[in-house]
Amino acid sequence: MKIIIKSKSGKIKKEYTVFNENDKISSFKQQFEKDFKTNPNRQRFTFIKPGSDKNNKQNKIPLTNEDKTFADYDLIELNNGNETIELIYKDLGPQIPWRTVFLVEYFGPMLMHSLCYAFPKLFYPNYESSPKTLTQNIAFGMIITHYLKREFETLYVHRFSNGTMPIFNIFKNSFHYWILGGIFISYFLYHPKYTPPFEDNPAILYGITGVWALCEYMNFDAHVRLKNLRPPGTKKRGIPKGQLFEFVSCANYFWEISGWFLFSVMTSTATGWFFQVAGAVQMYFWAKKKHKRYKKDFKDYPKQRTSLIPFVL
Repeated sequence: MKIIIKSKSGKIKKEYTVFNENDKISSFKQQFEKDFKTNPNRQRFTFIKPGSDKNNKQNKIPLTNEDKTFADYDLIELNNGNETIELIYKDLGPQIPWRTVFLVEYFGPMLMHSLCYAFPKLFYPNYESSPKTLTQNIAFGMIITHYLKREFETLYVHRFSNGTMPIFNIFKNSFHYWILGGIFISYFLYHPKYTPPFEDNPAILYGITGVWALCEYMNFDAHVRLKNLRPPGTKKRGIPKGQLFEFVSCANYFWEISGWFLFSVMTSTATGWFFQVAGAVQMYFWAKKKHKRYKKDFKDYPKQRTSLIPFVL
């Protein structure tokens, strides 16, 4: 098998004749690293079906799973039996570990909420400080608990299919948490003029908190179930089972959205609702994509399952 590496402009970078279709993508990337001093995490190789529209994503096959072989991608068959394979190379630029990105993202809301909660004079200098309401105290506890859970999951639960991401994406990703979920919510939530929607009724607040805590636990349990499907150091995928996974493909997203919905109901700030809706919409699209992939990868995937909400969507 002959592999020709081209840049996006079509210029040939390198030709290889030492690989066969049973070699793994990882070994190919290691050789490319030796030749061009480019870390494998920065490398992306894409096969484009010959004679097809290069601008159509369906005709592009990125070789992203390093555990797969060239044969697993059926490249020779897709190349009409021709054993001379052309791959388009792209340098993804400087990378940062996904685990680091998550830790940074989730630290932001805890910092922003803690500052607004503990140092009101810094944010509301023209207002007299007043004791926090029960709603504000519970909401602060919810925020800290939620993001501490996420930090714990990042360190000890989540297994990432991709090890890194472009380093500059950390600023885009952090905007959602540091700004939308951080200062935008905390500034109005802990404002001295904030008015609790339920008049600080303990029965209502503790009732909402109890259901919220259940959602947090179920979300954690869903993440553990997903973790157990993938052995350490692999990209293996399996069919999730148990609890709400019997009805939807992404039970973790369902519980995440439910928890934030309860938080938004309890606090009733416009920025809180905006954060809730923005997150729910994003998770809806992620769920649809993952559901579609599950059905494609597993022929025996349960037909009764929906993507996000049982029996609905």
